[in-house]
Amino acid sequence: MTVRFMMLMPWGRVGSNLLFAILRQSASMKLANENLIQLSTAEQQMAWFKDFYEINGTISSQPYIGSKQNLRSVRDFVALQHMIGEHGVRVVRLRRDNHVKSAISQIRAEMYADQTRRDTGTAMWAVKKGSKPLGPSIVNSDLLLKRIQIMAEWHSKLVSAFADHEVLDIEYEEINGSLEETVRRLRDFLGLPHGPFRVTFDKATPDNLAETVLNLSEIRDRLTGTPYELMTTR
Repeated sequence: MTVRFMMLMPWGRVGSNLLFAILRQSASMKLANENLIQLSTAEQQMAWFKDFYEINGTISSQPYIGSKQNLRSVRDFVALQHMIGEHGVRVVRLRRDNHVKSAISQIRAEMYADQTRRDTGTAMWAVKKGSKPLGPSIVNSDLLLKRIQIMAEWHSKLVSAFADHEVLDIEYEEINGSLEETVRRLRDFLGLPHGPFRVTFDKATPDNLAETVLNLSEIRDRLTGTPYELMTTR
């Protein structure tokens, strides 16, 4: 039996690259990584879905077929939910409940991509082990608040979806605090064999924001009175 799955996230910075890299080490599988953003219409995305997941084929090319997708790139989420349910695609829902840290991480990832593009000619969005990370930086507080609001909106859309569908929920702190247990749950959910794995990425932004955000006091002032003000201290 072919196992088809989709890892969904509300934007990014939820540990998806780390888990996706571990999945690649787990078994022979066909994978796609955030490719829906390249398709401009819902029709194109649904055609890709049928083709990639080999819906109409009798014999699949691999025992596991899966993709990782950004919810914001999906043109018709209702249609995608229908396709997922109709064809038994297992959903892994990745989220990060601390929207402040998620947004800061996203902004710093863009800074790191710019830095690595200047230094090497290739933009990197995650810090590979042994690579030079981004140092402490100033984060624009107005931009941060906009990003937080966007992430909160799409986070809400994601967690309210698939009410009648079997879903594996993984929150970022589970990855951060207990990676081996999280990988075990993920492999069990997808019916993958267990075995050792390598961690190919380093954490890009420390848990303690004071170590990496130079204007943290300004950000705390900007978030005072919002639903997010306490998220800078967690």
